[in-house]
Amino acid sequence: MIAPHDHVRHPVLPGPGPRRIGRTARIAACLVLLGVFSHAGSLRWGFLYDDYFHQFALRGLGQHTTMPWWGLYEFTAGDRLQMPDWRTHPWWASPDFKVRFFRPVTSLTLWADYKLWEDWAPGYHLTSLACFAAFLWLAFRLYVALGVPARASLWALAFLVVKDGHTLLVSWIASRNGLLGALFVVATVLAAVRSTTSRHPRRWLLTGAGCFLLACGSRESGIMAAPLVGLYLLTLGPCATGRSVIRRIGPCLRSPALRILGVLALGFLTFYVLGDYGTRSLMYPMPWSDPAAYLARFAVFIPVSLLSLFLGVASDVVPAFPQYTPWLICAGVPLLVGVGYILFRLLGWTRIVVFAVGWILLSFLAVGGTEPSDRLLMDASVASCLLIGMAFDRLLPLKQQWASRQYAQYILAVFLLLGLVSSVPMTIARSVMIARVAHTDRSIIGDAEIEAAVPAPRHVFLLNSPSNMLSLTMATTWSVLHHDRQTEFFPLQFGRRGLIWKRIDEHTMTLTATGPPFLENRFERLFISPGVTLVEGAHYRTSAFTAVAEDVERDGIRTVRFVFDRRIDDPVNQFLSWRAGRLARTEPPAIGAGVELLEVPRLHRLSP
Repeated sequence: MIAPHDHVRHPVLPGPGPRRIGRTARIAACLVLLGVFSHAGSLRWGFLYDDYFHQFALRGLGQHTTMPWWGLYEFTAGDRLQMPDWRTHPWWASPDFKVRFFRPVTSLTLWADYKLWEDWAPGYHLTSLACFAAFLWLAFRLYVALGVPARASLWALAFLVVKDGHTLLVSWIASRNGLLGALFVVATVLAAVRSTTSRHPRRWLLTGAGCFLLACGSRESGIMAAPLVGLYLLTLGPCATGRSVIRRIGPCLRSPALRILGVLALGFLTFYVLGDYGTRSLMYPMPWSDPAAYLARFAVFIPVSLLSLFLGVASDVVPAFPQYTPWLICAGVPLLVGVGYILFRLLGWTRIVVFAVGWILLSFLAVGGTEPSDRLLMDASVASCLLIGMAFDRLLPLKQQWASRQYAQYILAVFLLLGLVSSVPMTIARSVMIARVAHTDRSIIGDAEIEAAVPAPRHVFLLNSPSNMLSLTMATTWSVLHHDRQTEFFPLQFGRRGLIWKRIDEHTMTLTATGPPFLENRFERLFISPGVTLVEGAHYRTSAFTAVAEDVERDGIRTVRFVFDRRIDDPVNQFLSWRAGRLARTEPPAIGAGVELLEVPRLHRLSP
């Protein structure tokens, strides 16, 4: 049996007086402003990485791009021949590779930014900062509407405001989908709560339905708002008082809010499937197409994400340094268990705690098949900060904990307080670090030694680079920076691995990886569909050459033969490799000869 939420004020009971409400609201507003200030450094970020895909489409630089202005996250439609629309040609892309997301609400905000600000990037960041402020304020209003006492609600908001894991969502324009999705999920749940306590339930039901559609249109994980409302009705709603869990199910299913959202959720899922949205990529395993890979990802996602939410360990270190993942989990999980034990012993399994835990688990289910990243945790942070805020409120004053010899609780309170105080400078430091890495890659692309006087269409073959993300986004970034409609890019690999480059004849050459084999790193696997088997002799066709897998290993291809349509020495063809601190023109070896390109060192420890 779930314990009653004895420390939570039921919404129908009289609240504090107007003067106290006004003071609480003013403190909350100051906290929101603090949150916006901590991310103000994003105004200097400019555009980076995926932002250039959006700018490429918005500025009309592509002739037949797959992304309309209302679908800026529809990168491909499952047709390999469409990849040249982005003027980038990864030769290993599977014929049915697909990354196609339905996010018209986020796309509309980006389109509006472009119409208002054009190429002035700070304007786009101002929009994101405004959305973040709205998210924080709605989260606070939700805490209060759930019946959480004012002081505990403020503490929860304080922890949510300074959480440095929000940096990418707030500061990276292309990640606005996660910010908007979280904003409208909170708005949907808040409207559902209001519909059960207000004198005008229909008005709030309509508001909730609208916010739910906006959440789904911002990001696919927005659909989690429907089961969240069901969880609220089951644990905290009007029909939850004085009944067993089983007896609550019937009234909850008959609730107008749940019925409306259920119909809308079913309609959205039907549209999404029939519209052929989703992914076919090893980087994004789907539970119905690749359940084993999905479950393996989910098993890692849960502990790593909990470490980020409750202990401040950045989950992005896992995909960046996968070799350290077992050590991180083995060291972090015992600490997580200890913190969790103290938290739940302090709070008890009250209804508000069950609701918060359920919120976290539902948010994990919505995004758990992808690689761990803090930018996927904004939904879950609403609930985790609620738990932390209520616990911290219980732990005060610290002198009392020490006097009563509650040393474990005292240590936890000090840990939370230090985390709260240090989060703002940590957020600023993380923002500076990410911006520095991205600006370096952008400068490298802009300064690449590409001869613009060569007759179009120019073919640029990228042999290596100091960054995977640089290789992935080079085509659109170069096109936007130089307003170039005529240069096509052919990455021969993503990233830094060393190569042995041999020339066979006028039209043929081979590349042999001296480090990890081709297609081994996660960015290259983005373009490979589940179920694809690498076999020797496999042919991969682009508009400039045919690649043939000559030496295949378990994890990838060791040697690739490239047969070019034009002569390799044709002036149209330009080869780039990393030399002397830039992407420089590199002449192909003579027929029958070969050269070795050494592995490119990382320019930054956390370069993607």
